Amino acid sequence: MQFTIHSIGSIHRSDGKVLVCVDPVYRTGLQGIGGHSHIVVYWWALDNDSEAVRQTLLVHPKPLPDAIMGVFATRSPRRPNLIMATTCHLLKVDEDKGVLEIENIDAFDGTPLIDIKCYSPGIDRVAGKVRSPWKIEHEHIPDGGVSP
Repeated sequence: MQFTIHSIGSIHRSDGKVLVCVDPVYRTGLQGIGGHSHIVVYWWALDNDSEAVRQTLLVHPKPLPDAIMGVFATRSPRRPNLIMATTCHLLKVDEDKGVLEIENIDAFDGTPLIDIKCYSPGIDRVAGKVRSPWKIEHEHIPDGGVSP
């Protein structure tokens, strides 16, 4: 099955700020977003897009460079669909201009924006102990699981 994803804006870095810029046609969708402290930003890893990258199924994860793991067991940007998600601290909102200032994101300047969702501690946070190959077990931060 094939389908099309349309960009709703882009991510920019300017004067030490990280800005999520939403295209005019989608700005109404920002109404009320300023009431949230965190958002989840979905973006396309455009700088990584090639047929070879999209066929990559095994990678060396950064935390374990000597290991080989399936791409779905990692957060590698080398994957069949280059959809990335980053939970971000929302610093400032200008709904009229369609600009959200965030603390940081692991995306390059000009990266296409796919979607934005509010961070919801009841849905997005995993309670209790979590296991991963690079940190065997750790407790999530009780206030919501992400840094302020």
